Amino acid sequence: MDDVRSQIPVKPRPRPARVIGVLNIIFGTVLLAYAVLMLAGTAFNGMVVGPHDDLERVLKDRAARGLDEQLDRLSALEAEAKAEQAKQIYRAERDRLERLGPKLPPQADIMLMSGRMGSMVAWTLVDAASGLVLNLLMVGAGVLLVQRVEWGRRLSVWVAGLKLVRLVVSQGIWLAVVVPALSRVIGQSVGDMMASQGGGPPPGMGNMTQLYAIIYSAWGVFMLVVGSIYPIVSLVVLSRPGVRAACESAEDRAQAIMREVATP
Repeated sequence: MDDVRSQIPVKPRPRPARVIGVLNIIFGTVLLAYAVLMLAGTAFNGMVVGPHDDLERVLKDRAARGLDEQLDRLSALEAEAKAEQAKQIYRAERDRLERLGPKLPPQADIMLMSGRMGSMVAWTLVDAASGLVLNLLMVGAGVLLVQRVEWGRRLSVWVAGLKLVRLVVSQGIWLAVVVPALSRVIGQSVGDMMASQGGGPPPGMGNMTQLYAIIYSAWGVFMLVVGSIYPIVSLVVLSRPGVRAACESAEDRAQAIMREVATP
């Protein structure tokens, strides 16, 4: 009985192949557009390095002028003061400000932080470039898979496997390298700005860097889990015998059946 069952040809199941093919085209197109936008944004940021430098110079010049105005005002108040104690207070404050020098306001750190995110820019560039290639292959594999071409099925399997590997590597780098650097830059800038306004981090949170590290780490884990779902589903569905049979050419299927029948 088992020998008879083993000689029964596998029934082709074209519908799952077409569904995965259509989803490959849809998801691949959307992700392809996203990769192009990310690459364009990264290229634009690289083109505006000069204006960022100009902005930093303008902010520093403004801070220096503001310090000079404060020092001049304190000198005038010291000259107008009649009591020696008042003169000493104005003089001490002026000396303190001179020692500190011009200081950028906390809001300036927020405006200039993009220049201190080298790891984030590099990660975005590599992630978008690799996504561009894989999603182009994904769309092409989807078109072939809709037509039930065996090469489309094989290419879809390879793309799904490579997407899983890329996702694990990309999110691993995000969690291990990008999140600490990004959280430190943003957390310090936001923390300084909140401190200057009399605020602070949420209760129970040591600082804003810790808060941003938790948020970005949770986002990385979420993307790893959600991004793995479709590639795993594709691998499982496209590896089923019925789907493989549906993508085989008529000649290949006929030869396979003849070999099974001829096998004693």
